[in-house]
Amino acid sequence: MRTLLGLVVWGVGIGALGLAAQSDHAKRIEAAIAQEAIASASNTVHTIKTRVSGRDILVSGMADSETERDRIVAALKSVRGNRVVVSQLSVLERAEPYQFYGKKSKDGISYEGNVPTSAARLEFAAKLGTAKLHRAAGMPDRAWPRAVFKGVAALEHIREGDFELSGRTLTVTGKVLDQAEERELRKSLARLPHGYTAKFELETLDDGIPAEITLDFHAEEGARVSGKAPSGLATIHLAGALGLSKLGGKIDASPRGGKAPIAAKLKTIGPWLPMFERLVVKAGEENVAIDGELSPGSDLELIREELNKAFGENAAITLEEAPAKSKNGTERINVATGKHEVFRNGYWFPVVDFAVSREACEAGTNAILQSQEIDFVPGSKRLGPKAAGILNNLAATLKHCLRDRSLFVEIGGHTDGWGENRDNLALSIRRAGAVAAALTARGVTDKAIIARGYGASQPVAVAGSADGRAAKQRTTITWFKS
Repeated sequence: MRTLLGLVVWGVGIGALGLAAQSDHAKRIEAAIAQEAIASASNTVHTIKTRVSGRDILVSGMADSETERDRIVAALKSVRGNRVVVSQLSVLERAEPYQFYGKKSKDGISYEGNVPTSAARLEFAAKLGTAKLHRAAGMPDRAWPRAVFKGVAALEHIREGDFELSGRTLTVTGKVLDQAEERELRKSLARLPHGYTAKFELETLDDGIPAEITLDFHAEEGARVSGKAPSGLATIHLAGALGLSKLGGKIDASPRGGKAPIAAKLKTIGPWLPMFERLVVKAGEENVAIDGELSPGSDLELIREELNKAFGENAAITLEEAPAKSKNGTERINVATGKHEVFRNGYWFPVVDFAVSREACEAGTNAILQSQEIDFVPGSKRLGPKAAGILNNLAATLKHCLRDRSLFVEIGGHTDGWGENRDNLALSIRRAGAVAAALTARGVTDKAIIARGYGASQPVAVAGSADGRAAKQRTTITWFKS
């Protein structure tokens, strides 16, 4: 009995050893197949995964083409000891043509295009930042990524535009500042990878002509601008500088220069527009030329002096009085002032239409004098350079009101308290007389005007400051009813 039991135990042991030996042998075969499968699938464009179960090989991943897929499967089938190859390989979509784009605009730089592998996508994203990258087969050759980054570098040499790499042709389209910038761009693409070519479709922004705009103003027809202005200086900005609600014409943008100098010149000329019937101003960054016809009654000499002070002695200024071409009764809207005007006896007057009374007439003349004082040459009775416009406004109101023969006005001249009282009184009398003479020259009847000087006897402000002195040196109009 004991002998029989021993034989059974011995037999079981021998069987177990046999099974263990078979298992070890199977594992060695599986490991050998796995190692050879990895080697067979290593020379691929994309990462391929292989897994061995027993003697079966399972392969998964992305093949770059159907040809590569078939090659991988064939290589795995040739692995010694394998029983079957199960393929779960997909084929990467092919791009025809193989392309990449880069675009540069005021909003920044953006990229989109094909990349051959996941590794390349990571590399491109690391160098380019946010980009739309599509993995696709069909890359012309291994030099293609270098050509892409040549295009990326080319964007540094253009102001705005794009590059397109399609196959082996790199095309750059965009705007360059000048010929020097274009040369740098072409130089940057002179050494593309072998077999690649560069094409250019470029616009040169700077033609070498300095920024200069021309303002053509006509009191009745309006204002237009033309020429070149620094980038950022649009027609609406020029209209604002001139104080106009509307400005016609078109200006081209110049990439050079700052917009402040030209805008400042137009802002300086703006307050003078109501004095002109016609005006042409050519303004650059360092130069200005003014050619104009002034409204009748303007003091050409004084206005020329003021413009020379404002723009410098190097400014080219040509002024003359506008010829009286209009017929009496002609009406218009003055573009500079927005006022409805009528031409009478050589002057343009605003149209005045209100019910006449002493109170209404006094309110009308006070409103005019509050909007702008009549100016004089310091220490003189000579009317200042901007007096003509306000005198036209006053004359229109006086002629309208003095149709009531019971009304008459006093023109009062006032000075500050500096100097001798008798000198101030004499100056105020002369100034009041000068205003009265200017009004009668504009058609106001002299029979209803009294000119009187008050010197500094009726102060309205403290004369210790420049503003106080200016306020005391004034002209008043007082209405009386007989």
